[in-house]
Amino acid sequence: FLTITGPITVDNITFTSENLVDALQYRVEQEFWRIGISQEDRKQVVNHLAQELRKPFFSLDLVGATAFPEPAKRTIAEKEVLVYSTNPSIQAEMVQAGWSGAFPDVRNDFLAIVDANIGALKTDRLVDRTFAYSVSKRADGQYEASLRLTYKNRGHFDYRTSRYRTHTRVYVPIGSELLSVQGLMTGDRSAGTARAEVYAELNKTVFAGFVSIEPGQERSVQYTYLLPPWLTEQIEKQARYELTVLKQPGTTPSFTGMFSADHVLRSFAPSSTPYSAIGKTGLRFSQKLSGDMTFQILFAQP
Repeated sequence: FLTITGPITVDNITFTSENLVDALQYRVEQEFWRIGISQEDRKQVVNHLAQELRKPFFSLDLVGATAFPEPAKRTIAEKEVLVYSTNPSIQAEMVQAGWSGAFPDVRNDFLAIVDANIGALKTDRLVDRTFAYSVSKRADGQYEASLRLTYKNRGHFDYRTSRYRTHTRVYVPIGSELLSVQGLMTGDRSAGTARAEVYAELNKTVFAGFVSIEPGQERSVQYTYLLPPWLTEQIEKQARYELTVLKQPGTTPSFTGMFSADHVLRSFAPSSTPYSAIGKTGLRFSQKLSGDMTFQILFAQP
């Protein structure tokens, strides 16, 4: 938005599209006490900036007004901004459009990985997330899922960056059965694998646990679980597999999916997602999650 409005000066700081994040973080983390601002009031600059940022948009010229909708729509679609209204009918439309951050009520395979920063400062900005997910049909007819979460901390210790500490929740279809987990921790730099928490929330099954990644290091967590019987029955009956993957707001992870069954695969969607066949009964696809995605595979009835 600052590329449209131009620089805005607030509380003796000139904010531009290039320095926005760094300038804000320096004021609220380092500079505030040197210039006599209390701990409680140190983030008031964020509100002051928001109020000033509103003004230009009510007086944009024709060129500016034309330029505004595209970045606004992209920002909302990529879940960098969430929208909420106290008007129930408007809020219902926000939920329907996927702008509210609410979990959709879908009856297919589902995956949402939610990280919660636990005292890791602003390290999120330097964490690369890679999620690898595979589903395969077992000899007993059940579908087994494997999810590997890989975090790479590209930071170093300073006033903004530390070891990345996250309590990670994995939301999967209700009724999924956890078989094993590797890589969870009991504390920073702990050895061994902690047990996962397993519970139900938002009509989903949740696997959760703690992970810590030192600066300059990488760590992975591996979950293996069975998809619920109702989903297996649905896949077989409809000769269709669908996977909805939710992007956590503010992140852009790399996602790789793989599906393997005993059916000849007929089609894959969306067509914009690169994929490669694995024989006649499997395929692999990759996608940068800039927003929520639903993947669909159709296959021939046996």
